[in-house]
Amino acid sequence: MATINPAMPALAPAVPRRPVSLRIGLALAAAFTVLNAIPAVSEIGLDGSAWDILVIFLAIYCPLTALVTLALVPLAWNGRRRPAQWVAGIQVASILTLWPPFVLVFVDGLPLMAPISAGVSYLLALVAAWLILRGMRASDS
Repeated sequence: MATINPAMPALAPAVPRRPVSLRIGLALAAAFTVLNAIPAVSEIGLDGSAWDILVIFLAIYCPLTALVTLALVPLAWNGRRRPAQWVAGIQVASILTLWPPFVLVFVDGLPLMAPISAGVSYLLALVAAWLILRGMRASDS
């Protein structure tokens, strides 16, 4: 027979904790989308070429994804599943903004560092999305 020791504090019910990978992925996603939006807005340069439409698209799309991500991260941080899925989806969709350096290195003669940094950003966006999805799966079990 177990006795209750009055000196021991009462055990509080276990509060479900969000997995660390979910929170790391959300923090990375927020940082990447904000950092991706800064050059899209600050370096707008229309020169009358065929690429002007892409520049305008990126100047609208990148800040919009950053704002939506920043709005969804607090909801996903507290364990809501749907906002976390949206943040992971936005990370995958933000990869589209990384394709111009791969094209422009051959067309306009960009330095080789542009596609290399875009490739690293590509991989980091996928890692952030993977961490979010992995963290959601771990919180279900």
